[in-house]
Amino acid sequence: MSLSAAFKHVKHELVVLLLIFGYATHYYLEVSALPDRTLNLLLIGPVYTGLVVAILLLVLLKLREAKREARDIGSPEALQQDGAEPTGQTNSFATRSGIVFAVSTIAYVLLFDKIGFVVSSYLYVMVLVYLLGNRSFRLTVLLPAIVVGSLYFATVALNLPVPTGWLI
Repeated sequence: MSLSAAFKHVKHELVVLLLIFGYATHYYLEVSALPDRTLNLLLIGPVYTGLVVAILLLVLLKLREAKREARDIGSPEALQQDGAEPTGQTNSFATRSGIVFAVSTIAYVLLFDKIGFVVSSYLYVMVLVYLLGNRSFRLTVLLPAIVVGSLYFATVALNLPVPTGWLI
């Protein structure tokens, strides 16, 4: 399988990564333009570098996985085992999940200041955990609480302001 065919196989997943990368780059450029450049870049620089490395690794792994799946699907052993053509059901789920991700991200950004950091972030992370395929109620409730709680306590410890809305 060629690289372009592998890219077509995972293009929906890569779009999400590129959107995150674009937003992070925009934020990094805004921070670098602030007056106290060294302190701000000391805070965001390592996070941005880690994000870039993680995105590059994810892209490479996704492409390698897509090439491996295409090779396995086309193998005689796989054809003898299945005998059936793959359906478009997973592609439909990915499209639906992508739309829900986009709508929830837009809602999160628009309601961030109105609802507040803690509640809006908690709900957003819950949606993302569900979209990633988790069906455990405990994990869907507990993981966002840990992530948002850690972020909130880090902002309190660093004395950074967070948007407060009519909730928290």
